[in-house]
Amino acid sequence: MLLYFKQTHMVLTSCFFLFFMIGCSTKNIIDEKKKNIKQNIPVRGIWIATVSRLDWPSIASVNINSDILRIKVQKKTLTDKLDNLVKLGINTIFFK
Repeated sequence: MLLYFKQTHMVLTSCFFLFFMIGCSTKNIIDEKKKNIKQNIPVRGIWIATVSRLDWPSIASVNINSDILRIKVQKKTLTDKLDNLVKLGINTIFFK
């Protein structure tokens, strides 16, 4: 029984050490990639205010009685707005 416990303990310790080493080595690679991305891509952002329907959704779409139609119209207007912002070079959207 004691031999079985020692073998199990050794296997578990080896697995833990292996996963620990793999995790530590991968983190450095991921951190380097994040660092490069942060330096190369500027943030060009815009706020879209949903409070009191300032920017989205429109009042006309909110007053539609059919849930399915209202959702469809709101998705279409948001998609059109986002497509237009991409054409303008915006790469970050903040919803308020």
